[in-house]
Amino acid sequence: MTSIEFFGQHFNVSEWLAIKNIVDCWAKNGTWVFNNKTIVDRIEDYRACHRFINYGPKNPCFMILDFNSLKYDWLTTCPYAFRQFRADEFCATFDGVPGDLIIVGDSVNKQLHTSLKESFLLSSGNTCDDWTDIDRYRCPNNSTLRVLFFRNDLISLLEANESFTKHAYETVWIHNLANVSLLILNRGAHFETDDKLMSDVNQTIYYVRTVHPNVSIIWRNTPPGVDVRAFVFTAPFTSPPPVQHRFHWEEFSRQNELVRQLLDTHYPEVIYLDVFSPSVLRSDAHYDELHYCIPGPLSVWVDLIFNTLVMISSYHLNGA
Repeated sequence: MTSIEFFGQHFNVSEWLAIKNIVDCWAKNGTWVFNNKTIVDRIEDYRACHRFINYGPKNPCFMILDFNSLKYDWLTTCPYAFRQFRADEFCATFDGVPGDLIIVGDSVNKQLHTSLKESFLLSSGNTCDDWTDIDRYRCPNNSTLRVLFFRNDLISLLEANESFTKHAYETVWIHNLANVSLLILNRGAHFETDDKLMSDVNQTIYYVRTVHPNVSIIWRNTPPGVDVRAFVFTAPFTSPPPVQHRFHWEEFSRQNELVRQLLDTHYPEVIYLDVFSPSVLRSDAHYDELHYCIPGPLSVWVDLIFNTLVMISSYHLNGA
């Protein structure tokens, strides 16, 4: 492959490798720094969001956690600029790239979808009441951006109906790709053997790339869970802690690397988003074994996506 197309832009192999290295640099090189900022209880400020953000009657993070755990920012030591999310610039990256943004995966990817919505509201000055269609984000320039989430823990290529078992929840999502410009995927914290995992990921990525070649893909890797009932964490770690041996969490790092190797070898056009590295340091920001408080680590996932899209959209104007 001598040329890579992603999100309406074309890159030679060396340019594309440089972009992917910068994305990795942002995620792998940094530390969580306390910032005594004002934290807004979104549930109180955005009551109208209840109908689609679905936190429940009260955000559990504001009941069981040290409030200060929500006040950490990811400070990257990477030499490339890394900025917090801005709605206007995020919308601008979709100019000339017709189509929706779709997020597919498990309940943690649902949280990513929620965190993006929250970041968009705070940055744009909108409230939920400003949106007549809950799937259409109102951009500062009065354009709209459609952002959808589909729950499919295994990112399976289900053709019809839905499947709900003790192991996984799968809904149909592949019929919604005709008008999509960007797809964010994660297979979720649902352990499979290496062979099964690689076969499933390969099957899904191959389907999207062959049937919908104009859809750009970001693959989010998977951080491990934390047994919040057995341990009390009061601050971020400064280096990765030992991963608890529950539900095969200790396998996630190795399997993440297997997926990365698969993508690098067969699908180099896919962006690999390493959220494992910053998130594994934030045992203090979990409200249950798998899910995070918002704001928190998921805010950085949004910032990683934002900075990646801004860099790709402006690469040929500004260079790396």
